[in-house]
Amino acid sequence: MQMIPGLPFSNELRPVISSDPSNFFHLEKRQNRPYGKRDMFECRITKYNPKFRKPTGEYTRDEWTAYCDIGRVFDGVQLTREEYLRVEDAYVAAARRLRVSASVGNAGACPATTERRKLKMECECYRELYERFTSLPLSSEVWNSEEFNSWHTHGLECKSCSHWDLLNQVRSRGIDVATYPCVHVAYHSTHTCSMHSDPWECPDMILVRTHKGFGIPIRDGGSSFIQIEFCPWCGIDL
Repeated sequence: MQMIPGLPFSNELRPVISSDPSNFFHLEKRQNRPYGKRDMFECRITKYNPKFRKPTGEYTRDEWTAYCDIGRVFDGVQLTREEYLRVEDAYVAAARRLRVSASVGNAGACPATTERRKLKMECECYRELYERFTSLPLSSEVWNSEEFNSWHTHGLECKSCSHWDLLNQVRSRGIDVATYPCVHVAYHSTHTCSMHSDPWECPDMILVRTHKGFGIPIRDGGSSFIQIEFCPWCGIDL
């Protein structure tokens, strides 16, 4: 979404949007207000068609909204990373056209452009920096660096890279992920601890393999456990 406060209304704006290659952006007039002797208004560039929005603001169609939706299916079509970035590029292009139409000067880097570059690089950079930032111990300079914080945050928020990270760790243990229901179960049930040989004694062991499948250990001094039928992280049938 790109907000442009105080943009003079012009009939030339609609062709600017409708001529965009993506061909589905909409320009919504938000409000009229007097500003000196001129009528001013704010506009919103959006891929969400206003006719599918209720008066209360609720959007009635099932459409993707964020980077984390990549891989999910909407209206029978799976959202790919390429399609996500194509739409983000179209947002930037539409905002630039509005700037030119409204004669708004470039007062610095467009926030949408900066975000686009960040998204394009995140997954690639995360995996390139993985070995560097997982080779412990790390110096305090690295821990406190903006680059490490950005890398760490991406690992927590990106489902694709989080899955990739778990897969790497499981493989490093010599475990074949294909012999487990999912990578989450493989990762947590094969955890090893240098301080505890018994998984029921290790507080970091949150999932154990049992004769019935997998369970959550109960630390009551014995080997009790709570049997589970589905993965707590992805919901797959165990």
